[in-house]
Amino acid sequence: MSNDGIPVTDNHLFRRAMEYSQGPGLLVIDHCEDPGLAGQGLVNEGLISDSLGLPGQPSIAETLQVARDILLAKYLQIPVHLAHISTRESVELIARAKAEGVPVSAETCPHYLLWDQEVVRGFFTLAKVNPPLRTADDVQALRQAVRDGVIDILVTDHAPHADFEKDAPFSQAPNGISGLDTALSLTWSLIQDQVLTVEDLIRLWSFAPASLYGFQPNSFSPGDPADICIFDPESSWTVSSQTMVSKGKNTPCLGRVLPGRVKALLVQGRLVYEQG
Repeated sequence: MSNDGIPVTDNHLFRRAMEYSQGPGLLVIDHCEDPGLAGQGLVNEGLISDSLGLPGQPSIAETLQVARDILLAKYLQIPVHLAHISTRESVELIARAKAEGVPVSAETCPHYLLWDQEVVRGFFTLAKVNPPLRTADDVQALRQAVRDGVIDILVTDHAPHADFEKDAPFSQAPNGISGLDTALSLTWSLIQDQVLTVEDLIRLWSFAPASLYGFQPNSFSPGDPADICIFDPESSWTVSSQTMVSKGKNTPCLGRVLPGRVKALLVQGRLVYEQG
């Protein structure tokens, strides 16, 4: 159960959502953002927002909501999941909460592990996301949090857009990156750079998400669901509108050669993708 990018500012309402989630056994997933502080921020508040003359979104806009959610989870003893975490301060709060036994889990995305706010220089709309890309220090903190298990899973935050939508002034272009096509390759690049391990990749994209959301992972034992992704780490591919399967081609990776490639994907034993 998620607010899907729309912050829940009413603390009483969010408490009730957490309480009511217990009946059907749902996990509340929160987009952590204080809209009063975030305002109309388009990029991370700081040097980049100043140099581009764009309204900035401060990191505290995320962290305040993270703190609210953690305090409610601790008080109610009800799990909450924090979506697409992007800041060092948020990671530090989550780590402290977990050490205290608070039922909180968290995620981040490959783009928060790979790119910082410098990528948006030149008003690069393909790197416009919410929460915005943060500082190099935030990137390092998130990498450590992923390695340590403070961040439980990786997600794509897949947000496809038509070319003409992103081909607009920065203030008018929508937020979001089309992330499904590049997710594993970008993660593999982190393995090549010795930021993550193969075991991390399997945990973050497979077993941990399945456990978190109550799905049975495929351990390749008789009776397991035939959900299989065949990935060739020795291949590489150039990201383009022709090689991407998603109808949305909006990714900062356009034109880049990425390591590793998904060769086939089966869901419940049915072939849904095969590299042509």
